[in-house]
Amino acid sequence: MILKTKISEMVELLKDEKKLSIEQISKQLNWEKNKVELTAKVMEKTGILNVIYPANVLSKPFIRLEQEIPEEKKN
Repeated sequence: MILKTKISEMVELLKDEKKLSIEQISKQLNWEKNKVELTAKVMEKTGILNVIYPANVLSKPFIRLEQEIPEEKKN
């Protein structure tokens, strides 16, 4: 049995799309925007994700996958 978390689901979404807005991730995972952003900022410190705030104030911040997490081997 594989346990899925909001974090693993967010990484899976980003594997498919490479970058998504915080709002898109929030809607798809039914997760509050501030929690998505906070989690992404923590993961940014590990180099897995990058949170990007565009200079254009009309553009929404987005998250980009920088490095894929290797999947665990099933025994």
